[in-house]
Amino acid sequence: KQMIEEYRTKDKLYGILRTKGYSLGQGIDIAEAIVRRSKELELPLSLIMAVIDQESEFYPNARSNKGAQGLMQIMPPKWDEYVVKLNLEVDRRAITDPFMNIMVGCQILKDFYDQNTHITDYKVRMAKTLTDYNNGENATNPNLDYAVQVNRKQDEYEKKLE
Repeated sequence: KQMIEEYRTKDKLYGILRTKGYSLGQGIDIAEAIVRRSKELELPLSLIMAVIDQESEFYPNARSNKGAQGLMQIMPPKWDEYVVKLNLEVDRRAITDPFMNIMVGCQILKDFYDQNTHITDYKVRMAKTLTDYNNGENATNPNLDYAVQVNRKQDEYEKKLE
C-alpha cells in the first residue's frame, strides 16, 4: 500500500513537472529526488516544490543576479560547504544538476529549520527558516515577503498533491 501511495505521489509530481516543460526522464528523476529528500529529511513535498518554484520557477540552469544557481538557487560558497558536509564527490559544476541541487538545497533548508528549535510556533519557525534560506542566516534585513510567497505556493502544491 505504501509503495502504491509513493507511486501516486511521484505521478502527481511528474504531472506538475511536465507542465513546467520537463521530459519524462528528467521529470521522473526530479520527482524521485524530491520524494527521497522529503522522506529522509521529513520536509513536506509541498514545501520543497514551493521553494523550487519561488527560487527558479523550475528552471534548472537558473542563475540569480547575486550568483545563486540551480533549481533551489544555492550560492556557490554554501554549495562548497555542503558538498564537504554531505561528503559528496562532485565539483561545483554539479550545482545545476537537478538531483544534486535538490539534495543539497533540501539539506540547507532542513539545517536552517533545525537551527530554529528555540522558536516553538511552527509558522514563525518556518518563516524564519525561509528568510534564512533566502537571505542567509546573518542577514540584517530578512525578506518576510519571500516567506509569504513560499507559504502561498506551498498551500497551492498541497492541494495539487492531495
